[in-house]
Amino acid sequence: MDLLLQGFAATPANISLWLNANNRTLMDTFAPKHLRARKAQQLGLRDRNQLPDTRDYSGHSHALHVQPRVFPHERRGLVKPGHPIFDDFCFWEMLGHALSIAETINGLLKDVAAELASADDLKTRLPRLAHAYKQVLEYSEIMNAFARATRSGEGKRASDQA
Repeated sequence: MDLLLQGFAATPANISLWLNANNRTLMDTFAPKHLRARKAQQLGLRDRNQLPDTRDYSGHSHALHVQPRVFPHERRGLVKPGHPIFDDFCFWEMLGHALSIAETINGLLKDVAAELASADDLKTRLPRLAHAYKQVLEYSEIMNAFARATRSGEGKRASDQA
């Protein structure tokens, strides 16, 4: 959603195109790979995989697409609550994207309906959201360290590491 809104902010004419699009246009113009390619081009990058959010996007894609491999932090299907980290993971995700979406919506409003946009910096106007976002970044660092440690230990038995 954030990527689509960023695309609208960059090219407001695409709002009307999207609203009136048939299925083919939606796939050929507004599929994530096309949105990411246009964003990369706008940022002067030669490839969409150079975007700063590529790792996050890849993680979401991995978790949402049907495949045989599962990352250590993923849980599929119905899961039992009670894990000290995984129970809150979806909330981290929502909070992590909430500030970005709010900023994107506000930027889009400035372009297409300035009277509805906030003049304030959203981190100042929404201090709790900004604080939650900061904590999400800290949790993300912990999860990244966990993932790196897990990868570095792949293929080793516990007895081999002792």
